[in-house]
Amino acid sequence: MNKLEDEIKSLQLIKNDLKRKNELLKKEGKEKEKLQNEILSSQLQLAVCQNRVAKLEKTAISPKAFLLDSETGVPIKKDLIKCKNQMNNTNIVIYETRLNELNGKNEDTAELRCKIDKLEIQIFSREKKLLELNLILDAIKCLINKLEKQVNMGKDVALTLAVKTNEQKGTTVQTTKRLKATTAELTMLMTTAFELEQQVKERRTFLKECYQRMEAGNPPTDDVIEELEKYNRIVQWKSERARISKALELDDYWTTAPERPNAYLIHRNVSNKSYENPPNTAPNPGSSDDQMSSPKTNSVLIPYGAHAPFRPNDPSSHMRHFRKPELKPVDT
Repeated sequence: MNKLEDEIKSLQLIKNDLKRKNELLKKEGKEKEKLQNEILSSQLQLAVCQNRVAKLEKTAISPKAFLLDSETGVPIKKDLIKCKNQMNNTNIVIYETRLNELNGKNEDTAELRCKIDKLEIQIFSREKKLLELNLILDAIKCLINKLEKQVNMGKDVALTLAVKTNEQKGTTVQTTKRLKATTAELTMLMTTAFELEQQVKERRTFLKECYQRMEAGNPPTDDVIEELEKYNRIVQWKSERARISKALELDDYWTTAPERPNAYLIHRNVSNKSYENPPNTAPNPGSSDDQMSSPKTNSVLIPYGAHAPFRPNDPSSHMRHFRKPELKPVDT
């Protein structure tokens, strides 16, 4: 049973394959018919074209054949208006031919020879004219070259002249500016001179008035007395200052200024007493020695050199935040 079923299946497959091939062959047959029809139509067209080509070859070979229409193949008729002078009867149909006959007659060799000679003479004369024109052209070119050189030279000259004119313009502008400045200065100086002349005139008149008042026994001006008093006061003040400076140079004196480390002085009495105060220190204002020693003391410089006495600075304000250390007793 199994074998029979396998055979049935194989036969069905073969059947299906044959059906498919049959359908394909039917399709190819239809296409084959179409192609055969196309071949027949193309063969007919080829035959028509070959016949037409043969006719056209004949008409091309024979020059007296008529011109044919490309579409219909019928000979082309002539226009009657063009050939009305050639024909008398309008009913006659005239076709166009491929030949166009030339009217006129053939000339003799003698006439042709004469025409050739005339043409040669014309050519010779024209060649002469061309030579003359070439010579004139060469002369014109030489003149043009000379003129171009002159133009270039003129351009250079014009450029140099333009540069010089520009320089001269600049110098003229500068000179005009200087002239304007000098004229302005002159006007200012003239105004000042005029004012000074007026002042001189006023001063001269003032001097004359002063002389006249002095001759009359009066002071020259009202302000002279005040100026004399001022001058006397200044002279007095200067003499007082000179006297005070001399006294200060001779006598020593105490000052209330702070101590300076650059003045190392020792103050002693005239009676060769011991040192009452250290150098550069002021005595007590209430002591009796101040009245005795200050006007009658001599100052002596001590050459400390590089080993000047050290003066410590005052403690700063931030030290109040620190507590003073308590020194422990030392056991011996």
